[in-house]
Amino acid sequence: MFEKNQNEKGVTLVELLIAVTVLSIAMAIASSMFANSMKEQQKIIAKQNVTDNSRYITEFMIKEIRMARSIDSGSKNGIFSAITFTNSSGNAVTYSLSGNTILRNSGSGDQPISSGEISVSALTFSINNWGPTVAPRVTIFIKAETPASVAQRASAELQASVSPRIY
Repeated sequence: MFEKNQNEKGVTLVELLIAVTVLSIAMAIASSMFANSMKEQQKIIAKQNVTDNSRYITEFMIKEIRMARSIDSGSKNGIFSAITFTNSSGNAVTYSLSGNTILRNSGSGDQPISSGEISVSALTFSINNWGPTVAPRVTIFIKAETPASVAQRASAELQASVSPRIY
């Protein structure tokens, strides 16, 4: 009555369990790899965002300092937390750090030039080679990072030098 027919085709319960187990392990590995790649992509995007914003700020300041008529620092050489200069239009311009934001003041009040997407933790201006026959060299140093509210932390440090065209 319960004879096993050798010609029957099908899958035994043990074979089915093994196949499901192997497939589950493969899916777990694949989803873990996908989750890790998504986390790495978020880190890369955060780093790129901080770097791009820092570069924009640096280039913005460099362009204006390059065209400055004069640099008004207390002493001619040194490291400063803010810089004041007379721009090509004859207006006094000051760049400074207030909290985590870089401000530009050109007589009409402080205007932030850094976006809320980054938090600037350091801004210094180094003025060197000031002399009667040489234009000074201004080195700008910026350290920025993602705001504390962002899950993926990233930071960037940028340094650039510029010589104003003071004649």
